[in-house]
Amino acid sequence: MKRLKKVKTFHSKFNGVPETKVTPLDAPKTVALVPAAAPFVKLKLLVRENDVVDVGTPLLQNKRDPEIVFVSPGTGIVETIVRGPRRVVQEVVIRLDREAKKPETLSPVSRKELDLMSREKLIQLLKQHGIWPLIRQFPYMDFPDCQSTFPMVAVSLHNGDPFAPDPSVFLKGQRTFFSHGLAILQKLSKKVIVATPQRFLSPLKEMGLEKQISHVTQDQYPAGDPGVLLYQIKKSAADNNSCTMEIQEVIAMGHLFSTGKYLTTRFFGVGGAPEKTPAHYHSHVGCPVRHLVGDIKPGNKVITGGIFTGSLTPLYAHMGTGMSSAMVLDATDKDAFFGFVWPGRKLLSESRTFVSSLGSAPLDMDANLHGEERACINCGWCHEKCPVDLLPQFIMKAMGAGEMEEVLELGGLDCTGCGLCTFVCPSKIDVAAMMSLAKATCYRERVMP
Repeated sequence: MKRLKKVKTFHSKFNGVPETKVTPLDAPKTVALVPAAAPFVKLKLLVRENDVVDVGTPLLQNKRDPEIVFVSPGTGIVETIVRGPRRVVQEVVIRLDREAKKPETLSPVSRKELDLMSREKLIQLLKQHGIWPLIRQFPYMDFPDCQSTFPMVAVSLHNGDPFAPDPSVFLKGQRTFFSHGLAILQKLSKKVIVATPQRFLSPLKEMGLEKQISHVTQDQYPAGDPGVLLYQIKKSAADNNSCTMEIQEVIAMGHLFSTGKYLTTRFFGVGGAPEKTPAHYHSHVGCPVRHLVGDIKPGNKVITGGIFTGSLTPLYAHMGTGMSSAMVLDATDKDAFFGFVWPGRKLLSESRTFVSSLGSAPLDMDANLHGEERACINCGWCHEKCPVDLLPQFIMKAMGAGEMEEVLELGGLDCTGCGLCTFVCPSKIDVAAMMSLAKATCYRERVMP
């Protein structure tokens, strides 16, 4: 077990962090497959509204590789197909049949059978059962190239986001499935990295999982992000094409191969200022956002997918694959009463400009801009917080000038998308969005056929 060196992290403390208490929720009326999180993919719809589907039924197909499918998260009837601009499928909504039993979709594969199975056969099974799209390959976070061997697979139990589910919660009682999932990844790559923040070591030892852990990170965000792990561990340029997989999906993959049935539930961290108590909720994968957070007060908004990397999500939308947290934040953008007397007294900020920097008490996160966008002032705050030591302000300007070669020379592909550069920017520039655009542009110019 190796302890990784310290990286630049976010240090402020949040109010409304989920408690470790787990609240099981009743099955929602609807669930949805949300393919929007898959970048650079052209999808073919395989079902129509009112079609009857089982859990694991292919709903969408990747046009680039028809063997890669996206499967139904539940058994029921296709109620609605939600489309966005240019008729791109955003959600396939399924009204659940609560009386239906989970079908066995795969003959269980024991560890011995897995050891004897060829890598090609394993990849074929992962594609057929909708698991392959859950594995992402650096640096573009696209689906992996099944023809090549992955240099490394990095699995993080927790990236440090205070609203992300606690591994001591979702790993409880899942030791067998977790180990089986890791064994599958070890068939795909000779090197599998499993990292955890320091604070989770004790509960993991109590569950008998310490032998599965290869690396220990700092507790703060984003030290445990898979991209940050790769940046610290990689030894050659080939390692830049390593892969990662979300930890709860590793468990679900192990469950499918062990039992032959899909694991249709996940643990979600719900925090901020929801009507419900901030806690861990156990519910169906792809459940509605409202099912997790309840009704919210006027002026509040919901962020799903990470406090720094997530997006505003309406209550009627559904949780996408890999989205395991939902935060209810104030978005009223009110002026502070007599704010000039105690500037920023309750403002969550990494800057020492505000009075809040004098204390260490947890503060409320909100969804307000606290100003307006201005020109970059070259303050260097984005570099000061970048966990992989990039110069985001220069990459952003090179991108704006269309100088893609300079973007690559400055290491733009190493960006982990942690979002800290946007949060700390005093000019309110969405630096992370520009970094993401730089990667997408590079992908289209250099990778896409």
